[in-house]
Amino acid sequence: MLVKLKDGPEFVLDKDFGGIKDLPIIPSDSIFFRRDSEGNIIWTWDVPEGISRDLETSVRAFIDMYDDNEWKGDLTVKVPTHLGRVFIPADVFQSIEGRADELGCDTLKVCIQLRTNDNYNRTYSNSITLEEAGDPPVHCDVNGDGKTGLEAAIHSLQVVSGVR
Repeated sequence: MLVKLKDGPEFVLDKDFGGIKDLPIIPSDSIFFRRDSEGNIIWTWDVPEGISRDLETSVRAFIDMYDDNEWKGDLTVKVPTHLGRVFIPADVFQSIEGRADELGCDTLKVCIQLRTNDNYNRTYSNSITLEEAGDPPVHCDVNGDGKTGLEAAIHSLQVVSGVR
């Protein structure tokens, strides 16, 4: 590509488009967004599998602000693809909520974007509200009480050790 400024120098830019890459979509039902006891936000999602090691990718985690279903702005955090989580301190999240209030927003939604680092290829999860993201399931709840008690902890250790 040749760029020429009026009454100025010319610039040549060569950019190699590597083609369309097959990127997985991070499912929205794997996104969890919860507050800890201090009011900090722990935001997690499934780490995508099956990406070629030769492909350089990263993840953008979006908090979108809406007023009556009209997009008003967002906050985006870039993280390594294999991380699968973001920690947002309570005071930072309060600032985000304050900004949403200033803009008159009534809804915050989260979305995860997987992209190649050259920005040519992208996939997006569905946007979901913070309420839809909710708390993650208790994976080691073997007796159905919604807690990780002694029985559940012993079961988990047995699974990890290969006994079960």
